[in-house]
Amino acid sequence: MRRAVKSKFHILLIGLLAVILIGSPVAVFAAKINSSPSSNISINKGQSRTVQLQLSQPIICPDPSGGCTVELTFASSDPSKATVSSLPVTWNYTDWAQSRTITIQTLDDGQHAGNQNLSVSATAVSNAPYYAGFQVTVPFTIVDAPVFTGSTSFTGSRDDTIPITDLQVTGAGNDVVHINLFVPSGSLTLGTTTGLTFEGQATGRNLNFSGTRTAVNNALTSLTFKPGKTATVALQATIDGLPNSVYDPGSHHLYQTVASEDYPTWDEANTAAQSTSLQAATGYLANITSEHEQDMVSRLNSDGWLGGSDSATEGEWQWTGGPESGQTFWSGDATTGSAVNNSYTHWTDGMPDNYTGSNSNGENCLQMYDSGSQGNRWNDQNCEARQSPNYISEYGDDTHPISLTYKDIDIHVTPGRDLNDDGTEDADQPHVADMQGVDGKWFAVAADYGCELTNTNVVAENTLATQDADYDYTNGLINFTGTCRSPGMNTSISIYYYDALIDDLQPRKYDPNTQTYTTLSDAVLEQRTINGHDVAVATYHMSDGSDLDTDNGTAGQFTDPIGFAQVPQITPVVVPAVAEQVTTSSDSTHLAGTGENRSVYIMLATLAIVLGFGLLTHKYSRDL
Repeated sequence: MRRAVKSKFHILLIGLLAVILIGSPVAVFAAKINSSPSSNISINKGQSRTVQLQLSQPIICPDPSGGCTVELTFASSDPSKATVSSLPVTWNYTDWAQSRTITIQTLDDGQHAGNQNLSVSATAVSNAPYYAGFQVTVPFTIVDAPVFTGSTSFTGSRDDTIPITDLQVTGAGNDVVHINLFVPSGSLTLGTTTGLTFEGQATGRNLNFSGTRTAVNNALTSLTFKPGKTATVALQATIDGLPNSVYDPGSHHLYQTVASEDYPTWDEANTAAQSTSLQAATGYLANITSEHEQDMVSRLNSDGWLGGSDSATEGEWQWTGGPESGQTFWSGDATTGSAVNNSYTHWTDGMPDNYTGSNSNGENCLQMYDSGSQGNRWNDQNCEARQSPNYISEYGDDTHPISLTYKDIDIHVTPGRDLNDDGTEDADQPHVADMQGVDGKWFAVAADYGCELTNTNVVAENTLATQDADYDYTNGLINFTGTCRSPGMNTSISIYYYDALIDDLQPRKYDPNTQTYTTLSDAVLEQRTINGHDVAVATYHMSDGSDLDTDNGTAGQFTDPIGFAQVPQITPVVVPAVAEQVTTSSDSTHLAGTGENRSVYIMLATLAIVLGFGLLTHKYSRDL
């Protein structure tokens, strides 16, 4: 009897252990097959996410001869909104500790219905009792994908700061979004940055920042662009893009300028490029295979290493990475060589030349010049050269296309001011400076070529330590500093005063050292008409260190302020009211300006008083 009870107890114990070992599929899921991330998986609409799976215990089978595996085939809870890798995920008993991955791809239907909760699931197929029949479920949330709205073009003058105020990010919720703004020239600025985190500078050609959708949209309303040249400038906005990059939606490739403080060799740049990835696409030094691709890379406005090399065979230039790896695009040197199979090339004149002056191995690696005089053309360079901090990376291939939310905006920059009427925009000439006077009229100052004008501004006379006793300065006084080539130089200075008549003006200057005003009697005066405006022009010569140079002896630099003073108007026997002067705030050094004679008015007023007193005295004498 006792033996029978004991036997029943053993059976019960074995059954209990079996329940513990096999268990309920739902109750022990977390302990059996783990997913990473295990919770809070968010996927933007139209984007994908990789999930890692890991078994928690070895695969133990009663009869290993029949195979000892665990297999999962996942399905989506709503295939119209999300799909999952179709191939089964499989482990065998020898690699149970290795992880497996699945990829969840959400679909963009173009609608904004808010966030949606879905899942992918699978039932484990296995001859191991521990895993057989277990339900594996991976929940996730489709986040309503952000998109850009706003105008596709703006227009402004080279001299203006152009507002780009209607670019916005739409979508449901207030999730954090990562924005990249890039222009090939000029400078972008956000007037409001509250709530944003920047990677890099908050102003410049590239702005890379993140914040909630609300914070980002508030900042974007303050976006402005300051042109660097007259042209149509392409502003590109991307979500989840890389800094200093341009995205080609046609090829689904992305190109990025990467700067390194170490000034990398070609091998170092190549290794660094291939160690990075974007959306599962491994990076590589850029391969440029068409004029369109050259145009995209040129928008980066950068020099740097490219992916070409003839290190394997001298003169046989090949792409070394990416989808074109191993393709030969050029054979020979600049004199006798040619493109292979009509391949695209963009060599600068005389290249490749395999120059051996700095390295006996010659020049076997491909480099791109910047957009200066060489116009982003190609050059063969010593592979060990540390000539530039930059290299150009490319992401995207046939199996890993890059997909980014983007918006391209054309900024049409019209020509800026040419106030000295020489056919070249003043902003392109360092020896020319424009400024607006106190009364709104424009001045231009032009020195000789080779000079550079800086610290240019206009101030009101009554902000100076001393006011001119004889003249008023209705448009203020010009303040500027010039640097010309070498100490002791000579230069001519021309002052253009718009909407003014030369007959009423004469050039005068203010010396801040002596606090005195003098007339430049040797200046040549001219009346001109420029673009329909009456322009008074005064031209004179000065030398570094001369009496006109008020910089206290700084060699090679001059501060020679000059302006226009109004010739006094004589009004018979009229005592004018003294006009209140306009007051502005500015530096009071190195100035000249325009003025109206006051001493004549004082003399006339005194004469009137004396005549009046004489008449009264004469009348009084007669009465006596």
